[in-house]
Amino acid sequence: MTCCGAQRPGDALQWLTDHNPKADQVETIDRPFPIQYGDRLTLPRSSGAAAALGPATGRHLVPDPGRHAVPAFNHQHRLLVGEPGHAGEGDCQVCPAEILGTGGLPDMLRLAARVGAAVTPRPVQSLCSLIVGR
Repeated sequence: MTCCGAQRPGDALQWLTDHNPKADQVETIDRPFPIQYGDRLTLPRSSGAAAALGPATGRHLVPDPGRHAVPAFNHQHRLLVGEPGHAGEGDCQVCPAEILGTGGLPDMLRLAARVGAAVTPRPVQSLCSLIVGR
């Protein structure tokens, strides 16, 4: 197996069997996932991972933590491409997204903390380093 994934069907299952990784649990709802946008739109990330980016990383939005981040990502994409009807903040009347706020990363991390997110900077490992255990 290479550092970037399985080469044959069954390699991933074999890796799981050989390594028997410890189960990891996380509450998947009621957490805000800041989304960075500007020159490009990034996928939602945890508040801790966003905090590790540093303050000069463009604009961010914080979706309502009671809703999934995927509608907020789709909403922001549609807003950036100029699709009519999408609100910049608040409850969107066109799609199932509610945006709690938009702004710079420090402001959005304060907002995420107010709604209960852990905003301690957390380094993010690459998928390759997780697979090979580095």
